[in-house]
Amino acid sequence: AAMAAIAAAGHCDLCLGQGKELLWIRNPDLLSVAETLEIFRLKTAPAFLVALRLGALLAAQDDRYGEILRRYSAAIGIAYQIQDDLADFSANGHRGDFHAMRPSILLAIACESADTAGRAQIATYLRRPDLRSAHSAALMQQMEQLRVREEGSRLLADNLRTAVDSLKPLDNSRLKCQLRRMISRMFTVYPWMNTPTAVEQKAF
Repeated sequence: AAMAAIAAAGHCDLCLGQGKELLWIRNPDLLSVAETLEIFRLKTAPAFLVALRLGALLAAQDDRYGEILRRYSAAIGIAYQIQDDLADFSANGHRGDFHAMRPSILLAIACESADTAGRAQIATYLRRPDLRSAHSAALMQQMEQLRVREEGSRLLADNLRTAVDSLKPLDNSRLKCQLRRMISRMFTVYPWMNTPTAVEQKAF
């Protein structure tokens, strides 16, 4: 019953996150960084949390470690989505979630960093699909000028650092080692970085 409750709660959060994303896809508009990160947390973190808490429950340690695992899962869930957006926006020309019209952290950063005219340009891109092709190149240039990748990298490093810091109260050294190893394996190479491990170095 406890396992079912954990899985059901995770499924509800995943549905809320995916629902928020689908609502935005239906009526795209300007999103703040905080709103985008909340969508990321809801639609991704529960997948990690359910798996980890089920293991903790079977080891009779959920009461002891549940809150630590919750903070850890939230941070790596958000980081996972930021990493995906950064990879989509890499120098190879693919624009992933942005052109697929899904919430993108880089677009949210641009919205918050742009001046009034820049925000109007982004709003037109989002609200007027008939004009999207004509505005695409200019918007990409604007986002490059706003250095959205650099700010995205900072957010990624912040969330990885949060994930690592969340493990400090963990008194099980083997579990702590495995969870840190999971971070290092999931977050490694970025084609637009000078040093492949730059984000890891900031976090660890």
